[in-house]
Amino acid sequence: MSQTLSGDNVTDSIFTWTFTANSGDSWGGTLVDDSSRYVVGSILNTAAGRYTIVAAAPQGVDLSPFGMDEGWTAVAWYRDSTGVFMVTRNGSSAASGRAGLGSESDAAWNGQAWDSFGQGGADQADPGDLPDSLFTWTFTADTGDVMQGTLLADTRDWKPGDTLRTAFGTYRIDTETAYGRDLGSAGLEGTITILSYTDFFAEVEFALETGSSGPAGYGGFGSEWDRAWTGSAWVPVGQGGALQADRMPDRVFSWRFTANKGDWYEGSFVGHSTAFAVGDRIDTANGRYQIQQESTYAGPASTQGLVWVFRYYDASVNETLRTYQFNVAGTASGTRGLGSEYDYAWNGREWDDFGVGGIHLASVERNNLFGWTFTANGGDRYTGWLIASDEAYAVGDTVAGAQGSYRITYEGGWGGIAGAGTVYTTNYFDAGSGRSFDTYWWSVAGSQPSGRGGLGSEYDYVWNGSEWDDFGVGGVHQANYTINTLHAFTFTASGGDRYTGWLVEDSARYAVGDTIATSAGSYRITYEGDWGGTQGRGAIWTDSYYDAGSGRTFSTYSWTVAGAQPSGRGGFGSEYDYVWNGSEWDDFGVGGVHQATYTINTLHAFTFTATSGDRYTGWLVEDSTRYAVGDTIATSQGSYRITYEGAWGGTQGRGTIWTDSYYDAQANRSFGTYSWNVAGAQPSGRGGLGSEYDYIWDGDEWDDFGVGGIHQANVTVNTLFGWTFTANSGDRYTGWLIQDDTRYAVGDTIATSQGSYRITYEGAWGGSAGKNTIWTTSYFDAASNRTFDTYWWSVAGAQPSGRGGFGSEYDYVWNNGAWDDFGVGGVHQVKVEMRVMVSWIFRANSGDAYTGLLLEDADTYAPGNTIVRANGTYTIQSETPTTRTDYALGTVWTAAYFDAGSSQWLDTYYYGRFNGLPSGRGGLGSEYDFVWNGVTWDDFGVAGVHQADVVRAANGELLG
Repeated sequence: MSQTLSGDNVTDSIFTWTFTANSGDSWGGTLVDDSSRYVVGSILNTAAGRYTIVAAAPQGVDLSPFGMDEGWTAVAWYRDSTGVFMVTRNGSSAASGRAGLGSESDAAWNGQAWDSFGQGGADQADPGDLPDSLFTWTFTADTGDVMQGTLLADTRDWKPGDTLRTAFGTYRIDTETAYGRDLGSAGLEGTITILSYTDFFAEVEFALETGSSGPAGYGGFGSEWDRAWTGSAWVPVGQGGALQADRMPDRVFSWRFTANKGDWYEGSFVGHSTAFAVGDRIDTANGRYQIQQESTYAGPASTQGLVWVFRYYDASVNETLRTYQFNVAGTASGTRGLGSEYDYAWNGREWDDFGVGGIHLASVERNNLFGWTFTANGGDRYTGWLIASDEAYAVGDTVAGAQGSYRITYEGGWGGIAGAGTVYTTNYFDAGSGRSFDTYWWSVAGSQPSGRGGLGSEYDYVWNGSEWDDFGVGGVHQANYTINTLHAFTFTASGGDRYTGWLVEDSARYAVGDTIATSAGSYRITYEGDWGGTQGRGAIWTDSYYDAGSGRTFSTYSWTVAGAQPSGRGGFGSEYDYVWNGSEWDDFGVGGVHQATYTINTLHAFTFTATSGDRYTGWLVEDSTRYAVGDTIATSQGSYRITYEGAWGGTQGRGTIWTDSYYDAQANRSFGTYSWNVAGAQPSGRGGLGSEYDYIWDGDEWDDFGVGGIHQANVTVNTLFGWTFTANSGDRYTGWLIQDDTRYAVGDTIATSQGSYRITYEGAWGGSAGKNTIWTTSYFDAASNRTFDTYWWSVAGAQPSGRGGFGSEYDYVWNNGAWDDFGVGGVHQVKVEMRVMVSWIFRANSGDAYTGLLLEDADTYAPGNTIVRANGTYTIQSETPTTRTDYALGTVWTAAYFDAGSSQWLDTYYYGRFNGLPSGRGGLGSEYDFVWNGVTWDDFGVAGVHQADVVRAANGELLG
């Protein structure tokens, strides 16, 4: 028995399952359970049918926190044995059960009411005998292809105008012909035909292989399947647009569109020879297309309908322009042929859109460069440049505004990329100071525009000696030049504390000797001098602080630590800074509202003794006046005693507390603490005595203690127990358990509803696994008198099968092809499956038949059993025991096919041609295979829904 077992983090999977009832009904959905619970292909039999796991999606986490505990199951669909699908009440997103497979309880709409079903097939639903109707329908694919046909269904299922969306297009009900009764066996509900198929691009209706007469499916919308002749091949169509046919493009057409105003553009597109001929003209409301040339196309089918535009001609300026999609991006400008093109032409200023049959036309614009000066009413002025249409302004023009006027001083050609309305501001003149300034956007940012909406949209800045001052918008904003100086100051608080610093301010604001009073003291100006720095008016620094109580002077945080950073931006009263008071950074400033105080911290040793006798020791940093050696501090659970006080020079501040040892009185043992011994002398609190919170390893887990004895640790001793569980059925399994030594003794029995555990061994445990860890090592099946190794012990390498003690164990044994679960106090028990190879024959109502083999559990069928389906009957002929595990239960093979019309047995495609490959994985009714009918491989299977026919020549001889 290993004592170094690793941990187990159980994660969940979402399993997809189907239930097939013995009656032929079926339903399916999803299940949340431990990822190790099932594998794809797992089968769970019930008295009324069987569940099959068909897919698994590992989630990597436990889904319980998301409201999906193990056993959460939902039903997504219900199919009656007649082939009719019925809507389920709860749907795929709501739980129909929470105890796993067999707990689902839902209802299906039978056309008249909700009919309950579930519980492993104990309850099944049946469609009502509603009157039938024949519906005509049109399916329009997203690609434009159109398919039409008929559908036989309950009158209530559809009404004209109803639509059904698939991943590939939309069905629409066109008409309804009511029969007024249920046709019963005279007409199978769900029968669907395809009457026509039209290719969108070729505008051609394809011939259908069924001749538009025979049924194309029996499962309603999405089950239809036929083949269409595209002119070169038979191509499958149907299944809700998943299968579509297309006539391959074979021509490249060159064309020109001429707009009514004289502009034109030209290009090419790929299409079918049926689309156009050279010389064809297609008129639109805005012009006309002319087909100029036709040539052979040999490219991929994917370019069907793509249209390119090579060039654009602007008649007004007699210029040919390049297009964006073809000349720059190298792509098509449309996907649906003429009338879908949408592109851009470079008009000298921007990419101008055009296309869709002349709805959009491009136009070349001529822009010029204009120089201008704005003169404000107060005498300030600024100059710049403007891009505008050549007809917008002329030299000498003035544009008046409320704050001044613009004057055009220059006009010249413009070949840059900036568009009309772009404005630049290059220089500003301040009349008050008589100084000119460079502007921010032109000189600092590198000739960037200051506006995009022409004159009056400009907005820029000049440096006024203190800050970037804004101007523009036709003089609404104007700049002013000011002179800033540097002032030294001292603030003296009413209590005697003082601090010094520097202030940038307007030269006229303060003078040396000025005092500025506050409610807590006053500032005094001690110096004034020139300022040439970048910091603006109001910037303030604090460089030293004097504490009157201790007589000590301190450097400030912003000046010494942060590197001469301002402590405020709003002048006197905005300063806010810190000094280190021996314990922490203490704030000061705002005109003396905040003042710092220097304190002396010392290191105290303490012992806390609990009323229970437990005790723990540690260290505390506190103000030297707070405690003295011998002091006791009582709590509701015990008391602290100060045992030492000494100097403290560390960085940890007042209130920091450490706990370094713990004594458990009951066990008479001392322990190192987590924060001191494991984390490396880290504090266990920051708020002084009563804030400490720490852990000791009590032999099983990290047990907490602290907060003045509110939390106290207890040492426990874990032992290893051997046990055997004996089920009422006679099955039994054995294992190991970690538990408190006082919990069990050898010979103890623990009863459950399914049997009882018996303790067979008790011994010392020194491993890392904690209390309640449980392992299962072997399983004995009474019915087969066989003993099996378990998954978690033998395959996964001695991993636990549970973490919650007796009743939490959950494990598997390999049961002839699948992992069968057991555990939870006998709630789950193994049933050894006996595999057999079943020989069967299916006799269709038409007289055709086919035979085959089925790998199944011995309890599923017996020789002579018959299974009736809508199109015929299966008969079980024999069963032979087998040890095959290379295929899952439910695997089916089809060996031969009998065609009644020609009285001939034919070899099958999968079994005969490919050396015995299966034709299905879901038992009888899942088989799907082919036979050679003399012309092609003809499909058959799925309980006679598909049947093959041998093709005969005109003289009656068999072809092939």
